[in-house]
Amino acid sequence: MRGKLECRAISQNPYKRYTYFTYNAVRSFCSLLINIAPDKFDDGVSNNWGTTKLSSSRIYGPVLAKSSTGTWSGIKLYIEVWPIKNAAGTGTEYVVEASSKTTSQSTASTKHDELITFLQNKGWFLTQDSLKTQLIMDRY
Repeated sequence: MRGKLECRAISQNPYKRYTYFTYNAVRSFCSLLINIAPDKFDDGVSNNWGTTKLSSSRIYGPVLAKSSTGTWSGIKLYIEVWPIKNAAGTGTEYVVEASSKTTSQSTASTKHDELITFLQNKGWFLTQDSLKTQLIMDRY
């Protein structure tokens, strides 16, 4: 069977949103995706490429990310907090991302610089680039 699939995670508390899937739930979801994979995905590279990749995929995690929204300096700010196992596997490191949306490039640049300065002045800004996906794959 091939078709269209739409998934939504709905939280009853809009201020504390997170989704947690068990290993078996994720495996079941992968099986479902394999069964309904569109031809363009499945055969785009070679015959059965997509479903072969899905069936041999590895599950990483769990990582229970939380997101919040608020206002800072007159703009809507989106915050995500990602607790990720530390490199030694003995504790947790938190990756926090802040983002906003604007139609003005100059506003985006100005607010970006103001937010960095604000966080640096509080001692909260770590001048280190980090890829969440790579951290998760390395540590789980």
